[in-house]
Amino acid sequence: MKKIFTIGQRGHPGDVHIWGRPWALAALVAYEAVSGLINAVVALTALLVITGIWRVAPLRSLNEFVLRELQEDPQDMFLNWVAGHFPRISHDTSMHLAWLVLAFGTIKIMLAAGLWYRVKETRIVAVAVFGAFAVYGLYRLFLSFSWSGALMVLIDAFFLYYFWIQLPRHLARDARSPSVDGLH
Repeated sequence: MKKIFTIGQRGHPGDVHIWGRPWALAALVAYEAVSGLINAVVALTALLVITGIWRVAPLRSLNEFVLRELQEDPQDMFLNWVAGHFPRISHDTSMHLAWLVLAFGTIKIMLAAGLWYRVKETRIVAVAVFGAFAVYGLYRLFLSFSWSGALMVLIDAFFLYYFWIQLPRHLARDARSPSVDGLH
């Protein structure tokens, strides 16, 4: 039976492996899989609501309630704030965004599976995908700075660093070490 955690294998003492993979790779794969799954679930839910297949009555009634209350008291600061934050995007734009988020989540899930089962081949794809995300993130950051955007660019930069520089080192060490299950 294969051990889940191994520490201090011959050839690289002190390195932690999870199911024969470097711990950082296992953590990144888990992050990609979970965030991709969340993206896919949110996008599918949005598509079901937007197309009317799944009717969410409380959302429509909240909008109607706020507008009715504002007709009675147009000076209500809280309800004005809530009404100002209602989404004002068209049906078509909502559909495009939902399909985009679904595609993004699917790519992340496929990337996570590929990195787990075919590390060497998928590493190049991961560098290209995270490089594209980082470039787009920098572009958006220059247009409109936000701390959350800066954090996302830093996360993408870390992924790039790991897949481009660190992972090849781990793979080379693991290939030389007969005590670690071989990475595909």
